[in-house]
Amino acid sequence: MYYDSDFITFAKHKAIFLSKIDMSQKGSVDEPIENLVLYLNNNCDDYFTTSSCSGRITLFTDSIDEQNTDEIKHHKKTCRFVLTSHQIIDFHTLLNAFSKFYDDETNRRKVLSFKFEPFIFQVRCRTLASAQMLHNLALECGFRNTGLTIGGQNKKKLTLTLRSTLIMEAPLNFSSTAESMQLLVETANEKMTKNLEMIRNFDFKFKSTFKIV
Repeated sequence: MYYDSDFITFAKHKAIFLSKIDMSQKGSVDEPIENLVLYLNNNCDDYFTTSSCSGRITLFTDSIDEQNTDEIKHHKKTCRFVLTSHQIIDFHTLLNAFSKFYDDETNRRKVLSFKFEPFIFQVRCRTLASAQMLHNLALECGFRNTGLTIGGQNKKKLTLTLRSTLIMEAPLNFSSTAESMQLLVETANEKMTKNLEMIRNFDFKFKSTFKIV
């Protein structure tokens, strides 16, 4: 088909991509999906992963970096992470991070964002048929925001992105109460627990579908 890549070309692109150093901040694959990533990359000729995150709970603040280039002032928005976890957290973990941030009086007027981001899994697919097969499996496992993008000059770069609808975000400030933070932790933990269950289900069904012969 028009969008499909041949085995040799795809295998070459896969080998080059997977040989690159992981440039993410963490520098490695998240533990809850490490086995899935290795299985897919090592045993499935029609797929390889390009980016992944098992899901995370974060507390962060936006900041503006001013840069002067050729006498023109540019503003670059960046995030300062106060807390990051790829597992459920307890209330005191959030409270301690919150308190430490606002102990600095210069932060008292700043707003923090408490956010849960679910599993995201980007997979390059060799053919449209293999992309459709993985897309159907993802939907079956509850990843309703999964979608396919087609790129490259020859329209043969097929990337399937698996996502769910479990995302949440809420603002916190210096006046936020312990009760409100407790509720946020409980809600985020419920979503993380569901998120990890969905990952395990997808892992099982993917390996059952693509068994090593």
